[in-house]
Amino acid sequence: MDESMQRTDILVHKQLQDLLLAQRQAFEAWKEESLVDQETMVSRCQYEVLAKQLEDEKLAHIETQAKLADVSDKLQFALGEIEILTKQLKKEKATFDASFGKLQQEVDKESCKSIRLQSRCTVISEEKEKQDDLLHFKDSKIRDLKQRLAKQKECHQKQMEEVNIQLQQEAYIAKMLTSDKGRKQGTTGKT
Repeated sequence: MDESMQRTDILVHKQLQDLLLAQRQAFEAWKEESLVDQETMVSRCQYEVLAKQLEDEKLAHIETQAKLADVSDKLQFALGEIEILTKQLKKEKATFDASFGKLQQEVDKESCKSIRLQSRCTVISEEKEKQDDLLHFKDSKIRDLKQRLAKQKECHQKQMEEVNIQLQQEAYIAKMLTSDKGRKQGTTGKT
């Protein structure tokens, strides 16, 4: 019996050791879990602060969503207006391009017309210069002819005066000769 008691004591002792070991392992596991929980646990004060921040964030998020919806509506409206204005701008550009093309054609046409008129003016101007030169030449010739005519007239006048003087002298001489002959004949007839 002693032996059986001893065996029982050893068995109980061994079971107690196993129990102590199991308790110690459970205690160690609980201790580690408790440390992990302490690291992950938050105090009530921190929880309330974080809960308040979360509520503030939710309100801010709701406000941001409202602003986003408002801005999205405005953006959609603006995009619609941009599309309308873009179409209108394209129409106006097409109209402008057409008008500009017509004006460009008119400008080109008028430019050609202007070049022709300038060319014509140049020809007329050159012709006028030739005519002016010819007129100056003829005026110069006419002045020269008038001067020559005046000299000839003066010369002719002098010749006429000389001829008149000569005729008067001849008439006087003839008169004198006739009156001398009549005197001579009168004196000759008396003797």
